[in-house]
Amino acid sequence: MICPRCKSELNDDMSFCPQCGLKIERCPHCHQPILPNAKFCSHCGERLYEDVPQGVGGFYQPLGDEDNLEEETVDFEDIPVSHKVNKKVIGIGVAILIALTGISYLYLYHGPALNLARDNSSHQIKVKQQSIGGTTSYATFTGNINLSGLVYQSEDKFYICDDQGHLVSMDKDLKNRQTILNESVQYVNVTKDMIYYANKDNYLCQSSLDGKDKKILINKAVYYVIVKDDKIYYQLDEDHEALYVYDIKTKKETKLNERQSFSLNILDDKIYFTSSDGIYSIGLDGKGEEKLLSGKYYNLIYQDGYLYCGKTDGSLMSYDIKNKETQTYDKNVQMFINISDHNLFYYTNDMNVMKYDLKTKKKTKIYSGYITGGQIIGDKLILMTGGSYSDNAYQVIMDFNGENQQRLFTDGQGDFI
Repeated sequence: MICPRCKSELNDDMSFCPQCGLKIERCPHCHQPILPNAKFCSHCGERLYEDVPQGVGGFYQPLGDEDNLEEETVDFEDIPVSHKVNKKVIGIGVAILIALTGISYLYLYHGPALNLARDNSSHQIKVKQQSIGGTTSYATFTGNINLSGLVYQSEDKFYICDDQGHLVSMDKDLKNRQTILNESVQYVNVTKDMIYYANKDNYLCQSSLDGKDKKILINKAVYYVIVKDDKIYYQLDEDHEALYVYDIKTKKETKLNERQSFSLNILDDKIYFTSSDGIYSIGLDGKGEEKLLSGKYYNLIYQDGYLYCGKTDGSLMSYDIKNKETQTYDKNVQMFINISDHNLFYYTNDMNVMKYDLKTKKKTKIYSGYITGGQIIGDKLILMTGGSYSDNAYQVIMDFNGENQQRLFTDGQGDFI
């Protein structure tokens, strides 16, 4: 397969392009790579996106409100039957229906993609209201940015892109929802008085916190956008994916290097990033560039003197900057999702989301199923299932141990379950 962005040759099992970091979309039916905006899968022929009539709010209907539905009756005329009834066939059919009903019941109540709590007294499905606690560290924020940056935690609010990519704000209980940006966005950064992001064309934009005053700062495609200390760092697509910085006060754009730059980590004194041939560091002024490791890496995250990253050979590893030593945690990794204070989250080739505890060295499976990406906000993990922003895509939010799994949005308006 050829990468749609940089035209590099890719292996079919890759989730990200090793050259430019583009996320590779996959068919929700056969999980093979698909081209952007394709209507049918070139491998299995299935339709990828079904047409949704205008005005339809979504494709999920919460259960438990059947008592309010108006009952409708229809009279049918008897149709004469001239042949004999085969009682044996009918008996087999009834047995099959009973078996299927039992299987459906088990899946509904115990399915892996959506764990819903039951109220045993009424036998109606109820959903536990989630509440996001803790804080999102700078290392976790960097990992989110490397995988499109669809969530952000400020002092009193959480900003989350809904299933259509529109930015909404909520409080810590995911209540008091407001749609801030009614368009598809990514690389979300929020300061005290402004929101910075990339729009559907990947142009660098800013808006007020209420989303009313919007402006394009750079009308060129940018990636890996990180705002730090009145400056915006990013990769500029049209200039061979080199590293740039934009001064918010002076509105001046400065080029920092001549190298392809992905997975930016902006520290107080230097920048760590990946390129097509390894991991590099460079000063904030663009001086003193140094190669640290050779190879092909993605989703590089700095935390406490270590660089954590995925390698395109399927390894999840870290690099001790001071001692110049590497350590491998798993070799069956399709996607390195993110890092919390002492946990690594990653997606395996056999479609399991794993948590690796850096303190106890223990691996735990917390989710099973096909995903296309993930984000961390506070003490919660959010996984995207299905193709990004396609009709069959939705997000699942859960605790770090995999408990309290439930769907985050129920329709295109961003309603919480």
